[in-house]
Order: sequence, then structure tokens, then C-alpha cells
Amino acid sequence: MMKAILLCCLFITQPVWALTLSSSDNLNTLSINARYKYQMGALAYQYRHPNKAQAFGGSDQLSLGLIASRQLNPTVTLIGEMSWDVFNETQADAQLYADQAWLGARFYDRLELTVGRSESPVAQVADLTDVFNIFGGQGYRYQELTLDDQIKVSFYNNNLDIRAAYAVYDQSKQDSTLNLRTQSAASLGYRADNGLGMVLALDHKSSYDLDSDINSIAMGISYINKQGLYAAISHNRSYYQRAWDVRELTSWESVISYSFNQLAIGVGYNRLSLAKPEQQTWTDEYIIAAEYYLIPQAKIYSEVLLNQVEDKEPLYGIGMQYYF
Repeated sequence: MMKAILLCCLFITQPVWALTLSSSDNLNTLSINARYKYQMGALAYQYRHPNKAQAFGGSDQLSLGLIASRQLNPTVTLIGEMSWDVFNETQADAQLYADQAWLGARFYDRLELTVGRSESPVAQVADLTDVFNIFGGQGYRYQELTLDDQIKVSFYNNNLDIRAAYAVYDQSKQDSTLNLRTQSAASLGYRADNGLGMVLALDHKSSYDLDSDINSIAMGISYINKQGLYAAISHNRSYYQRAWDVRELTSWESVISYSFNQLAIGVGYNRLSLAKPEQQTWTDEYIIAAEYYLIPQAKIYSEVLLNQVEDKEPLYGIGMQYYF
């Protein structure tokens, strides 16, 4: 529900154009949506030379999503989602990535219970500032926000959004798990009728190794109005037990954007820190972005990431997305 409210602002939304099929009694529905995205520019830093931007190049992505529901009675509705991303960054190698894969049930249109690959409750905080097309979510790049084998409970009531989840790791995971065993998280979000919202999330990762657990806390506030203004700030802090070389990872992210007609502009500021036993480093980043909808189903956009570390080159990119 919180994310649905955010979709009111042009700059922070990607409209979902779906083909919806339903039975004659409307008890069974299937929605099909797809998106094609192409981006080019200096989109990342070189692995061996982390201060140098990669050579100018392009990448494309095709996404396909299926959302199904079956209403058993006025109280219970069975629900499920499958979605995939296909990356083709080189002509020789394409990668199929499962984004969502879960089944569940909805009760009284307020309570949902799902099992499978789904978003972590921490995503409720990350969504506040991870709104850019290319360089968003810098402070959450070390946090897995979509988890396999996750049991999640979500409760929505008016302006309240509560989520809790528990995930178990094994050796066949799609994403890197860093020898983790389980992960549990919970989040609480509330948005007032005047557009002001607040979110708080907690996360715990347990490891098979001794003294290797990770505890995180994230929080954020946001504001949105009908005139096209959106502003948000989020804070994430992760604490590492002594088996890690890192002791603490801290991030501040903020964004302000304004949209009018088909055009939107936005500015973001990120402050990231990495604390080790005898050392702490800070990185400041600025994002400047704009996007324009050619038609309701297609947009073009451009972004620049300015890194304040000495001798670190800026990143930049342009792209387009088409929804069908």
C-alpha cells in the first residue's frame, strides 16, 4: 500500500501497463505486463580501477510479469506472482533473472501470507529514496532486498503498512548469500492524509560461521503532494560481528523531485560510510536526473552521478523504457 501511494508522483513511478484476463464471474484474474529497457553511457566503475568509469557502452533488459488471483469466497483470495528479467549486456551472454516467484493468500483484503521469492520488508524503506532509473539505491546496494524461500506476512489497513518475514538459505540460491543461514526482518510504515510518511525496519542475518551475524536498522520519512513534489530521506545502519573485517556500514540517502505534465526532474544526495576496526571512510555522491514521457507507455531519461572522492570519475547514462 505504501508503494502504491508513491506511484502518484510521475518521477518516482514506472506505470504498469498490463493485459488483464478474467473469468466471466471475475473470480479468476491473470495480469500480464512487460517492459523493455535500454541504457548506455558510463554506468559503473572498472573492477581493477575503481576510480575509473567503464568505457561508454550499452545494456538492455526485458522484463515479464504474471500476477494471478482466484477468489475462493468473500474472505479468502489465492494470489501469486512470477516475474523475470532478461539481461543481455554482451552479445554472447544473456542472463535470466527471477525477480519474483511466490504464492499466497489474501484475507479480508488486508492481510497477506506469501511463500517464495519476494521483497524483504526492508524494501519498504529503500523504496523511499531508490527512485532513480539508473543510479538509485546506492546505500542499499549491499543489502539483498529480494529473498528466496521467504515466508512473509503483510497487513494493510488504511494508511498503515506492517510486514514481517523469515527466509532460510541453502546452496542453490540465485543470489550471493555470504554463507548466511537465515534472515528475518520486519517493517512498519504509516502515511498521513497530508502526504507525510514514516517507515522503520529491522533486519537480522545469521551465519553458519561463529560471530558473523549482521544486524541492521533502517528508517525513513517522505512527503508527497498532488502538485508533483516528492521529497524523502532514508537512513540505513548495519552492524557486523567481529568475524567481519567491517564493523559498521552507514548510509544516508535523500531525494527531491518535481514533476509537471510529462517532464520530471530530481536531485539526490547520498552519504555512505564504511567503518573498520582502525579506519572509517566516507563517500559523498550527488545524482542529477530528468525523465520525459513521450507517450504514456514510453519514456526517455538521463542521469549523472557525481562522486566526491578525489580522482573518482563521474558516471552518466541515458536510457529509454517502453511498457507493453
